[in-house]
Formats: sequence, structure tokens, C-alpha cells
Amino acid sequence: MIRFLTFLLLIGFLVNCSGSKQPYETQISKFENKAIEKYQLGKFEEALFLCDKAIIEDSMNINLLTIEALCLEELYCEKMALEVWNRILDIDSTNVFSLYSLAFYYINITDFKRAEIFINKAIMYYNDTYQYSISINNMDKFGFHNLFFNNITNAELVFLRGIVNYEFEKFREAFVDFKYCIENNYNVGASHHWLAYIYYCFNDIDKACLELEYAMKNGFSEAKELKDSICK
Repeated sequence: MIRFLTFLLLIGFLVNCSGSKQPYETQISKFENKAIEKYQLGKFEEALFLCDKAIIEDSMNINLLTIEALCLEELYCEKMALEVWNRILDIDSTNVFSLYSLAFYYINITDFKRAEIFINKAIMYYNDTYQYSISINNMDKFGFHNLFFNNITNAELVFLRGIVNYEFEKFREAFVDFKYCIENNYNVGASHHWLAYIYYCFNDIDKACLELEYAMKNGFSEAKELKDSICK
């Protein structure tokens, strides 16, 4: 859900920037803008139709492919979305959003080995390319990736890595990751909840309960179930 909210911040900005496209892209831009509008309205099938139509003319357009993948996810066509994310990586192997999305997918199906591969690559490329990617004056047809990149944060990537580290029982590494998220004000309640699990694994019930309190204070109501079961 957080990932899609981040995307919504982007697409409003994208519409405003559509005038920067070159003349030969005008027709494709119209399809992009219409697809973005349909996506915003929750009309995912219509947005997907527009993307498919434009992709016939421009099969390398990461803008359109990203919208297509997101629409497929909203329509519960996860395997088809998976193919599109991988297709984007064939075009741009450093595309952080696609790497992040694949890591997100594999975490959801508990394939943590694959998730680890993609999240580590995402963090590596994020750190390596951030300074370049924030320069929107150099936008081209692949500008969608760069624009999105301005909205995704390192903490979003580190949060997923923390989950993977926890599942592999790398508790100290996971602890550092979730602390980083809290310090950077990202997913604070959920991060405290994960810290509670880590303390619980080390049989430090008092600290686990304290973290659960923090989790609930930060709006993570799911912490109540664990708190009721382990805290006096």
C-alpha cells in the first residue's frame, strides 16, 4: 500500500511535466497521461488498455511499462506483472522501482532468497545512482524512472531488507535496518513491531513489550495481538 501511495505522489507530478516531452513523443505522451489519469481514478482495466495500445508503438517506454505493471498488480494479475517488471529490467537493469517491486512480490509469497537478491540490488543502485537520478533537467523518454526515484526513499528499501534479514534470522542486521527506518520516520509503527519480534527472539520480554507500546502509539494496531499474548 505504501508503495502505491508513493506512486500516486509521482503521477500527479508527471502530468504537470508532460509538456517537456519532445514533439515526436506527443502521441505516446497522450496515452501516458490518459493512462495515468485512469490509474488515479482506479480504472485499472482502462489504464491497462491505453498502455497496451501505446506499447505497441513504443515497446521500450518504461513509463508505460511501469503503469502497466502497477495496473496488473491492482487487478491481481501478479504473474503477468512479474513479467513486466522483469521486462523493465531487461531495458534498464538498474531500475530501482522494478527491483523494489520484485522484492516486494517475493516477500509476499515468502520467497525470501529471491527477495534478498532484488532488495540488495535496489539498495546498491539507489546508493550508486541517486545523485544522477535527481537531475530531472536531463529527462528523456525514460524520465518516469528518474521522477519516481525522487519519491522513493532509501528507508523504504531498507525496511524490506529488514524483513528479509529477520526471516533469515539475521537479527542484528534486521535490528539495524528497522532502527534506521525509525530514525528516518518511515513506517515507524511497523518497524517498532519488528523490533519487538527481535527482542522476543532474544527472550527480552520487557524490551519487546516496550517496542509494542511504541508500535501502537505510532498507529500500528496489529501490535496489540502480540502485546496481549506476551506482556503482563
